[in-house]
Amino acid sequence: MDSGIEDDELLDASELDPALAMPSPRVYRGSLLALLIGSLFAGWLLVLPPVGADKDQPPASISGIISGAVPTATPTADPTITTTATPKPTSTPAATSTPELITEPTATAASVEVITYTVRSGDTMFAIAALHLPVGKDLDQFADEIAAVNGIEDLAQIQSGQVLDIPGQ
Repeated sequence: MDSGIEDDELLDASELDPALAMPSPRVYRGSLLALLIGSLFAGWLLVLPPVGADKDQPPASISGIISGAVPTATPTADPTITTTATPKPTSTPAATSTPELITEPTATAASVEVITYTVRSGDTMFAIAALHLPVGKDLDQFADEIAAVNGIEDLAQIQSGQVLDIPGQ
């Protein structure tokens, strides 16, 4: 049978030893070390996701595949504007002074839409503030504003299940 292989190219019995097919201990240890480092990195990403990642929702790359309940904000108070009539004296000649009524719109409760948010496990005041941050506001100031509206002195002391009022724009 002519396979194109010469006799000197064939392996002898000493070259067919299975121990020769194993990698060296250095390669084996290096592979295990790389696997360990990769596992630690993956675990670290699970525990501390990157900044800006939503900790309670799936990543955006697979959100279309996984369907879950998405929390929605519902307004709790209707903004109202009231007008008050304020008498304004006008100066007229000596004996006749007639008050003139001027109506000025005044806002009660700053005519701001208030949204309620239920704190979930892992939420921080800054994450909640970033989630509802109005355009043009500073994150730190808005977190302080949320805390002030809800009577919270320490921003780190929010509890899972606590309902917060989030001021709108």
